[in-house]
Amino acid sequence: MTQADNTHEVLGRPLDRVEPPASRALPAPAKSPYIHPPTPERPLDMDTYRAGRQAATDAADAVRDALAGLGLPESVWRGIRPLVTHTGKSYVHVGMIRADAAAVLAQALVHVCPGCKNRLPLCSC
Repeated sequence: MTQADNTHEVLGRPLDRVEPPASRALPAPAKSPYIHPPTPERPLDMDTYRAGRQAATDAADAVRDALAGLGLPESVWRGIRPLVTHTGKSYVHVGMIRADAAAVLAQALVHVCPGCKNRLPLCSC
């Protein structure tokens, strides 16, 4: 292609100029129904967050201790973590647990007390 006459060397004919498309503004991202917008009229104060975080941390530690007490390795319970929502509610995120660990956990939850023949959470011994 020669710059002077704007023809292709092999084809011998003028090249069509292709103009780049005009820049367009990108559309606004769609709003997710799972993301709650911040509420400026009721922001989460630090005391509420700290109380919720402490409750979630204590509960997560209790779950970790219970799983460790069942003899499950750290690789099973190391992903358990405390969580506080934007409203200050406390949660414990457990995530995925391996099937063999879930079976051990289920056995512990439905264990029958030999003294009163009730399941352990309802045991009155």
